[in-house]
Amino acid sequence: MSRDWDCGLQLLRQAHEIYDKDPLLNINLAFSLRRSGDCIRAAGLLIGAMRIFKPTWGPFCIANAAFCLIQAGRVNKALNLLEILSSSLSVRNDGRIPIDAANLPGVAVWADEDSFLEEQLGSALALMRKAIGDLPPGTEIPSSVVKVVEAYRMASGAG
Repeated sequence: MSRDWDCGLQLLRQAHEIYDKDPLLNINLAFSLRRSGDCIRAAGLLIGAMRIFKPTWGPFCIANAAFCLIQAGRVNKALNLLEILSSSLSVRNDGRIPIDAANLPGVAVWADEDSFLEEQLGSALALMRKAIGDLPPGTEIPSSVVKVVEAYRMASGAG
């Protein structure tokens, strides 16, 4: 299995070297880079793709960039993105953050023209909990981030 992912990463890197303007290619390269451990570059590609790809995909790119930054230990920057995610989800859902799995972006593995292939929401929740746990004691967590984490907790059925 790891050889398949490694081969896929090499193919995506080669394609990106030839043409780096395709947002879908950049998104899938980012997911592969995250799996290989290059989370900072992955986050940058996702943020860049968010700006030029379908607006409806913004939350997926924002969330996955935040997940990458958490994995890279850049918790404060990840929290900033989670605040943006909270706003984006709220705007798209009549002022509320959804609490159903269908409307919350998970840790994505692959994207095509119409959808994202994602891990279960528990992976995203675990990363967000890790980010909060890595904060220095006494750090104030923005209420919008607390709401996002709670929405993921409810959607994933976690305690």
